[in-house]
Amino acid sequence: MTKKREGFAKVLGMRRFLIVNLGLAVLIGWGCVGEYARNRNLKDEIESLRSQAAQMEERNAELHKMAEQFSGSSLLEREARLKLNLKKPGEEVVVVHNTSPAARVAEQQNREAAAHIAPSAVDESPSEDANFTKWINHFLPNIFSK
Repeated sequence: MTKKREGFAKVLGMRRFLIVNLGLAVLIGWGCVGEYARNRNLKDEIESLRSQAAQMEERNAELHKMAEQFSGSSLLEREARLKLNLKKPGEEVVVVHNTSPAARVAEQQNREAAAHIAPSAVDESPSEDANFTKWINHFLPNIFSK
């Protein structure tokens, strides 16, 4: 056995063996550090993607809620009433103006004054101007003033 030990000690004593072993240790260490860094980057990326997925799920839930609100017939009915002035059969439309008492009095006086204007005071004769002249007067009133 001593011969085996002597041979083993002789191999360990060689410089080449030491250099090869150090090179292998450096390569293995470099590979381990690279894999550790790659693993850490992947974990960070996975965490980032999970947070994005959670945000998108919240946004998706909000969009589904909005879609349910918009798909209801009550919303369509409301929009038809407001924008198209539609009503259901048998309904009566009541318009309530929220005005001050002074404004109501002035409006009533305007109505009374308009009712007392004589029909002869209003010029009901059709205009003899050409259509082109009417448009010019509408957009550029100071050019062809009478």
